[in-house]
Amino acid sequence: MNDLTKLKELAERASALHGTPSLEHSAAITEFRSAANPQAILGLIAEIEEHDGILNVWRGRTQRAEAEAERLKAENEALREKLNDCAISLHGEMLQKYGGQMPEDMHPVTRRNYDRDMAEVEEYRAALEGGADDRP
Repeated sequence: MNDLTKLKELAERASALHGTPSLEHSAAITEFRSAANPQAILGLIAEIEEHDGILNVWRGRTQRAEAEAERLKAENEALREKLNDCAISLHGEMLQKYGGQMPEDMHPVTRRNYDRDMAEVEEYRAALEGGADDRP
């Protein structure tokens, strides 16, 4: 049993007997007072201070991790916007490249190129949509 547990047990016992004029209550108070000596109290204070120090270290780490997560979210959003801009631009280039010609009216070679280019555009869009699940 450590000092804190012992001190708590003695204090609870003395408190439970409080107000009852008895030798048992007097003995409990005496035992509590002898256990609550300056050395025990200083030891408990040192333990609390140590725990506070550890807690502060973890708070700092948590705050840094949260700040890094926010920075990464902002960076991720900026990259999404750039990727979206690229997909829009590429789609516009494809429309211009094929002169508005309908795919079913294209020569087979042109149609293959068109399908490849449009698949690339769709790949970018799918990447954008698939990454949307990562957003908070």
